Amino acid sequence: MQLLLLQFEPALARRLTHRLMSSRHGVQWCTHVDQARQARRFDVALLDVDRATRPVMQMLKAWRSDGMDQPVAMVTSPGQSRSRAQGLVLGADVGLIKPLDVDDVLGWIDTACSRRPTTARQGIDGLTTRLDARRDRMDDPPATLTALEWAVLLCLAERQGRIYSRQAIEAALRDQGVLSAASNSIEVIVSRLRKKIGPELISTHRGIGYRLEI
Repeated sequence: MQLLLLQFEPALARRLTHRLMSSRHGVQWCTHVDQARQARRFDVALLDVDRATRPVMQMLKAWRSDGMDQPVAMVTSPGQSRSRAQGLVLGADVGLIKPLDVDDVLGWIDTACSRRPTTARQGIDGLTTRLDARRDRMDDPPATLTALEWAVLLCLAERQGRIYSRQAIEAALRDQGVLSAASNSIEVIVSRLRKKIGPELISTHRGIGYRLEI
């Protein structure tokens, strides 16, 4: 499980990071809203709004408008009831009040993630269903995909209907630990995928990126 943590208090951020990593979870600790905006893959987000209320609210609104449905907790001070209410209206799942208890935060994270599949799991299920449906209409089933080919295909499936840039795919693969200096370029991997699952299923948008068409 990957946590996106926007936290301006280093001591609290370190405690949360230590506890999560000791439970084999990953943490992307951001100290600025712009860092959080650039985060590629996460299962749940914990956003402190104390020092950047407006930018955090704008980011949350953009996430929900883009269809991002990961659980989000807004962390506020006791006197920020208006900000807490605004965050819930914009799509936050819960409002947490400082001082935070680390055990309470971890309990919410476990509960939130147990109630919904992760984005990756949804992507896998959806992609498998679509490829199975296509396979049923083919004379010969597609060749077995390598781990790297499957990872690229899953990245595209998570943004079905939207263009995914080469840089974004590479960043996602690095986060998963499947892309190394010795790996083939994304262009080569996409070319192999087209040969295996059909050339029309991945479209190229020059200068922008790739899109899955199923």
